[in-house]
Amino acid sequence: MRTQKFDTFEEYEEFSNKEHMRIVDECPICHTKFRVPQGFIIADKEDQKRLLVTECPNKKCNGIFTVRYDYEWSYNNQYKIFKISEYFPYVAQIKIDDKIKKLSPSFYKIYCEATRAKELGLNEICGVGYRKALEFLIKDYCIKNNPDRKEHIEKLFLANVINTYIENDNIKNMADRAVWIGNDETHYVRKWEGNDINDLLKLIDITCYWIVYTEMTKELTDSMSK
Repeated sequence: MRTQKFDTFEEYEEFSNKEHMRIVDECPICHTKFRVPQGFIIADKEDQKRLLVTECPNKKCNGIFTVRYDYEWSYNNQYKIFKISEYFPYVAQIKIDDKIKKLSPSFYKIYCEATRAKELGLNEICGVGYRKALEFLIKDYCIKNNPDRKEHIEKLFLANVINTYIENDNIKNMADRAVWIGNDETHYVRKWEGNDINDLLKLIDITCYWIVYTEMTKELTDSMSK
């Protein structure tokens, strides 16, 4: 096993170029672009795998992460080429419209946590998280449009909230189906065996889409009333 320590980006860059390893320029946690400040690279005994250990310089993140390189091929037996095979931890960039984040901060927080669980392969619990996120989204949306019914909406079953307080058919149809599959993620016996977590995510995404466009339509209509 061989370890190479570096204290500056220039040292890291020089070593990476010499060893034919792609330079890492983005944090896999916060996705900030940066220049690797310091760290070390470990090579296994056979020099088939290498591991970069470093820290994100973004003060809002400061995450420590690793990057694994695997031997890919040798050019005329003169030198080896290494490719990046894995970042750990890796946090996917979650694209949620700002209007949704503002409407329901709790939805966004829970959705991100469920996504993190999914990335870690915790498939038996991430669906429960997505189902909870959906409930916060729908109830926050309905409370926004019916503030005088806040306590009633909070206590009502989600399916009843959708049927009682959502008028837009597109939102209602997608949210209903998301609840069906989401409930399957929390129950012993599945009713919708032909659908899975990926369908749930699609339905949540489309529900968000229709909420955003319904709200935008309402805002523009109100601001330009005759």
